[in-house]
This record gives sequence, C-alpha cells and structure tokens, in this order.
Amino acid sequence: MELKLASALLMAVTLTVVYGKGLKGFGGIVGLDILFLAFISGASMNPPTSLAPVLLSGTWTDLWLYWTATFVGTSVIASIYRKKV
Repeated sequence: MELKLASALLMAVTLTVVYGKGLKGFGGIVGLDILFLAFISGASMNPPTSLAPVLLSGTWTDLWLYWTATFVGTSVIASIYRKKV
C-alpha cells in the first residue's frame, strides 16, 4: 500500500509541475513522501532501486510487488489527471 501511495504522490507532483504552473508552495510534499514512506516503511518509489538489493541478496519472492504496485499507482494518477485536463 505504501508503495502505491509513494508512487502516486510522486506522479501527481510531477504532472502538476510539468503541465501546471508549478506547485505554488507545495514542493515539500515530495520531501515528506520520501521521509515518511521511504524511511519509515521502506517503500521504494523507483523500481530499479529495489532491484539492486534483490540481486545482491538473492531473494526474489516480493520483487513483483515493487514493479506492479509502482505501475498501478502511477497509472491511477495519470488517468485521473488525464480526465481532469
């Protein structure tokens, strides 16, 4: 759950900055995203950063989750943003 939320927040901020007129004072949301979701729960917003520890440790059991949850989270935000614009 944290992984989808982290990716969704990052995608929302990216789309707002790229296609909007900036965040207007909400730029710290990415910092909070990284602080709370990455450091506390261990969620990874970038699937390739999850691949290196798996390759080094040899445990492949939950790798699919890091790749699919990131895709689902960003796809949901992209579809919401596309309907809004």
